Amino acid sequence: MEDSELYFTKMHATGNDYIYIDCFHKNIKVEEIKPYIKYMCDRNFGIGGDGVIFITPSEVALAKMLMYNKDGSEASICGNGIRCVAKYLYENKLTQKKEFTIETKSGVKEVILHNHLGEIETISVNMGYPKFNPKLVPVITEKSLFVNENISIEDQIYPTTCLSMGNPHAVVFTKYIYSLKLDKLGPDFECHYLFPEKTNVEFVEKMGDQKIQMRIWERGVGETLSCGSGACASVAAGIETEEFKKNELVQVIQKGGTLQVEYKEQEGMILTGGAEKVYEGKVLLKRK
Repeated sequence: MEDSELYFTKMHATGNDYIYIDCFHKNIKVEEIKPYIKYMCDRNFGIGGDGVIFITPSEVALAKMLMYNKDGSEASICGNGIRCVAKYLYENKLTQKKEFTIETKSGVKEVILHNHLGEIETISVNMGYPKFNPKLVPVITEKSLFVNENISIEDQIYPTTCLSMGNPHAVVFTKYIYSLKLDKLGPDFECHYLFPEKTNVEFVEKMGDQKIQMRIWERGVGETLSCGSGACASVAAGIETEEFKKNELVQVIQKGGTLQVEYKEQEGMILTGGAEKVYEGKVLLKRK
């Protein structure tokens, strides 16, 4: 079989970078591209990215996003990725609206584009309500909630709160997060026996009344510069443990930049941040 070329757009949101494939105008079959995800995401031999996101037509929203981590596993939602999709749809004239919906594996999400001097400056996403039911995370426990429960890793105890934002999260409020050896601690958490489907992990340090900084270990990816759903999960966990209150804006500082999260009681978790196109190009898919 001959090699083929695939057009793509590279975008990032606070450093969380993905390869975006537009399936609106070209006869692109996702199943045929999936075997090349690891290759495309390789930062030495491919394009480089935390994953690949396909932007496809939807029957229930303006568009649908199909998201794959760089190890090839499928993910349900990405708060940073969906902001990039929203900006792509608007800037490529697939819509003239600044409020619309995008379908994800974890449901249809509402997005709002905020304009400043003729440019899209930030995008807000309604990420829905956090779910603390252990069966929905999932996390193995007989308790009705897994909030500030101790998880032991290498003789260290980590008070952990588990919840779902459409994907699983384990949130650890601690100090001195930049002294943590995340390359070892992250995988131990992700693959802990308590998490049958593995988990994303957020190590969070409170910096003030309405400010936190965090490091992220993403399931199927590793440490990333930013995670939108992780930012929401961390604020939700902070509210559950009385670090914060609902209807108050929290600044979430990550390696790739700062996001804003507000848990609106009548709407859900509202995530706001930027999104940027880096470049466009085409990659050669070598048939084996």
